[in-house]
Amino acid sequence: MAQTTHRRVKGDGTVYRDAASGKWIGQLDLGRDAVTGNRQRRKVTGDTRTEVNKRLRELAKEHEAGKPVAKATDTVGKLLADYFEKGLPPTTQSAKTVDGYRVAIEKHLVPALGHIRLAELTPDHVDNLLRAKSREI
Repeated sequence: MAQTTHRRVKGDGTVYRDAASGKWIGQLDLGRDAVTGNRQRRKVTGDTRTEVNKRLRELAKEHEAGKPVAKATDTVGKLLADYFEKGLPPTTQSAKTVDGYRVAIEKHLVPALGHIRLAELTPDHVDNLLRAKSREI
């Protein structure tokens, strides 16, 4: 009997089984980072191959839709630090403006939201922060 093989389509990602844990692992290549030039890969795990394939398709759809696909370990604090280091708009030439951003990030945003993973951040987190800050005034 002839054995059929299934080849994945280019861009579908890589799926394999980890022998040590018995879990299925999928990796999706998202291309290169525009700033650093480093390769961007996202990894998902699951109990079945079907589950991993489903998660990879969801990641690919999010990426194609232009939605940023964050790493599972990225936090709001890391995002804010990266923004302050690399992402300040060119219009922030004034030292006072940069200091204002620094104070807002270090004094207000990071203590309240910095520990939260980006994937878990909700509008309620932001609303609660804004309510708390408005009570301080």
